[in-house]
Amino acid sequence: MCRQSLVFPSGSDRRDRYGRTLAHGELDGQDVGEQMIADGYTHASLQFPHRRMDTYGMLQRKALEGKKGLWADEGLIAPGANE
Repeated sequence: MCRQSLVFPSGSDRRDRYGRTLAHGELDGQDVGEQMIADGYTHASLQFPHRRMDTYGMLQRKALEGKKGLWADEGLIAPGANE
């Protein structure tokens, strides 16, 4: 049986400046976003600062270097790469 949960940051970081709830999803204690980025199934959100930014960026670089998932296409450019 899998354990699914949403994890909310403590304190005032629970909402962004627009009032949206901030959280990340976990499956059996593993951050789902981390796994998707590591496997190359999604881009890391690096446009705005957040707690997981360094980890997500590192995982995306490794996925890109390993040509995993989306990064298997030689022509794909990471969002913000040419800014």
